[in-house]
Amino acid sequence: MKNTLHTFLTRFLTPKASKLLLAAGILTAFCQESKAQSYCFPTFSYSCTSGDYISNVTLNTINNTSVCANTSTGNYSDYTSMSTQLGAGQSYAVSVTNGYPYSSEYVGVYIDYNGNGSFNDANEFIGAYYIPLSSTYTWNFTVPTTGLSNNPARMRVLMSYSSSQSASSSCSSFAWGEVEDYTVSFGCKVPTSIGQDTAICAGSNLMLNAGYPGGTYEWNNGQTTQSIAVTTPGQYYVNLVSAAGCKGTDTIFVSEYPMPEINGIASTNTANHYFFNCTDIYNVTDYLWDFGDGNTSTDPTPSHWYENAGAYTVKVKASNRCGLDQAQTTINAPVGLSKLNYNAAELNVYPNPAREDVFIENKTGLPFQDMILFNNVGQQVMHLTPDNALNTTKMNVRDLATGIYDLRIYTNKGVLNHPVQVTR
Repeated sequence: MKNTLHTFLTRFLTPKASKLLLAAGILTAFCQESKAQSYCFPTFSYSCTSGDYISNVTLNTINNTSVCANTSTGNYSDYTSMSTQLGAGQSYAVSVTNGYPYSSEYVGVYIDYNGNGSFNDANEFIGAYYIPLSSTYTWNFTVPTTGLSNNPARMRVLMSYSSSQSASSSCSSFAWGEVEDYTVSFGCKVPTSIGQDTAICAGSNLMLNAGYPGGTYEWNNGQTTQSIAVTTPGQYYVNLVSAAGCKGTDTIFVSEYPMPEINGIASTNTANHYFFNCTDIYNVTDYLWDFGDGNTSTDPTPSHWYENAGAYTVKVKASNRCGLDQAQTTINAPVGLSKLNYNAAELNVYPNPAREDVFIENKTGLPFQDMILFNNVGQQVMHLTPDNALNTTKMNVRDLATGIYDLRIYTNKGVLNHPVQVTR
């Protein structure tokens, strides 16, 4: 371009006219193009028509399939019209395919990050590999965050038969091979993430961090710090400029997770057998019931047998990730339940200890109404419906922790208690 400009100025314009045009800015485009760097090139003794050629180069938006360059260009293919933009600090993969079907070839990749017309600076040699015949190799690399050219720069892909490559090989002499040049530019963008869309509890806060300490930040709520505390639902986004001058942006949607609500406790009963549930339930995920006699349950709608007559205060805590709501009621158990005696011939619980299935065989002559298994702190862990048709009920304990459990079997005459041991 320098030669073209010089010819234009000296051959077609007088010196005075040239100075006037330059001063008026008319020749600005010519002058800007004249700043483009000129590169040296490798030389080859033999044509790549013998088969030593690059068949494909892929990087980001570049995907170029080619054949051997014209021998008149010295085995050089100028693909600088093909360009792609790379972001500072971001990682990429560049793949090169050996087009020669009869031999492996050394292939090297170079990127002139600072655009100074040389591939010899630090980190500009991406790497080299001895690629098998008709095969592809991929290099992974990360673009630096500093020292990048503001103008388009060059990537070189060099193939050399039987000659290995290093950082200083981009303009060496080889017997066989081929070279291709491409254009890369640097958008100087930084990958920015302030998090995935999420929900917060009412009254709590969420910290959003844009990263890249030392940069400048513009949040849509007017704040200018690296991190902000979010206390209300809505859309939040940040525009940042890193200390290296690279830009990034990200957006997050924050919703509000509601608090749990219940209105009260409803109950029905048959004698001492009570059934409980909460009323007007909103946004509840977990329950903890206290039946007032030392026994508890985590079922949403539990049932409970009161073995002694009396007044009991029943409480429930209904909760979710953000908090809890509570309610309580008082019930009056009308009569006590007799604890029935039995022998092994009348009630057979086996195997005991058990790891998986336990069988409860009823030979008492009494129909079983309900079966509940309690742990050693009085919490209900299992509720079974008795099989009175077969007089044998199966109970699976494979998900229970090792320990001694209390199996309570309720009848119209009273309650039977039997220990169950779970082992692992």
